[in-house]
Amino acid sequence: MKRTLENVAPETLGPLTDHVGRLKHDLGKYVSLQARWLGEDASTADRRKALEADLLSTRRGPDGSHAATSVWDEFRPGLVGAGDLGGGARADLSDDPDLISLQHNMAIIADVSAALRANTAGDEVVARGADAALLVAEACRSLARRVRARGA
Repeated sequence: MKRTLENVAPETLGPLTDHVGRLKHDLGKYVSLQARWLGEDASTADRRKALEADLLSTRRGPDGSHAATSVWDEFRPGLVGAGDLGGGARADLSDDPDLISLQHNMAIIADVSAALRANTAGDEVVARGADAALLVAEACRSLARRVRARGA
């Protein structure tokens, strides 16, 4: 049986909806927030600065900032059956197209983040990171929309 949203047990949909809603907010909303505001004519330096903020300080709060990869690491186990969603509920979406997109693009973001930290990210790497961030945001929105629709 495919490990997709369509095969999640109905009693798991409530906890999964909460989990994916937090994912959409914590990662999907902020992973490309600064970059989305840039105009087409933005300088390379402005694009790099926005991407650094989006990927390296995705979640900001009183306890400091957390990179996109750190935020993803918190949510991923609950999406691949390795973490409790609450009340013992588990869901494995490993074959789901939105999760596949998330995992693929988060791997790109991990590589780009390392290059940004090392100050070795050239224009092509910055562009690749910005594209991956937009795709992560879209996959988070899509998954949240599909989970809500299935639970309705």
